[in-house]
Amino acid sequence: MIEDKVRQNVTVQILYGKKRLQREEAEWLVTIAAIKCNFLKNLHAKCYLTEEAGIITSMNLYDFSQANNLEMGVIFVKKDDAKLYEHAYREFEQLSRISEEVDLSDLTKTDSQQSVSNRDNIQSDRIRMISTSKLSKQLGFATREMFNRLRDLGLITHNGGSWGLTESGIAHGGSMRKSRRGDYIVWPESIDLPD
Repeated sequence: MIEDKVRQNVTVQILYGKKRLQREEAEWLVTIAAIKCNFLKNLHAKCYLTEEAGIITSMNLYDFSQANNLEMGVIFVKKDDAKLYEHAYREFEQLSRISEEVDLSDLTKTDSQQSVSNRDNIQSDRIRMISTSKLSKQLGFATREMFNRLRDLGLITHNGGSWGLTESGIAHGGSMRKSRRGDYIVWPESIDLPD
């Protein structure tokens, strides 16, 4: 179906997360001109959008999910609920902006070529997420001022003595990490904060 839509000059963008594409998947995608792929490590959402409708669902794009799992989803049509459609589309755009564009040709390299590329990707993943206190230093704010600014921007909340992420904070790439001293929030090193 993806190949057919591309032949009809439909723009196809795939935003995926959790783990990188396997070489076989990349080899198939690279044969389809005009597909744009982006990777966001902590992405777990499954949302499929067209120009007219969308579906938010538990189903992954795997044969196994279709054949063996009990899945559920909610479909929405733009002409019936323009506000919901627009909200889903804006969320996709935000996630796309903070994701990493994937060069499919890199993923089709031989195993020895790929091992060098994988090592670089692992290193970049390690340095990409930074704590809120490190983010404050990077942006030239005092730590308390940074937390207050993130709260005022609607990216985090403060409840019962602890900080938590909002949906907007997650959309901007924030995620929770655990340590022996408790949970803390990390952000993409290159986060683009709203004004």
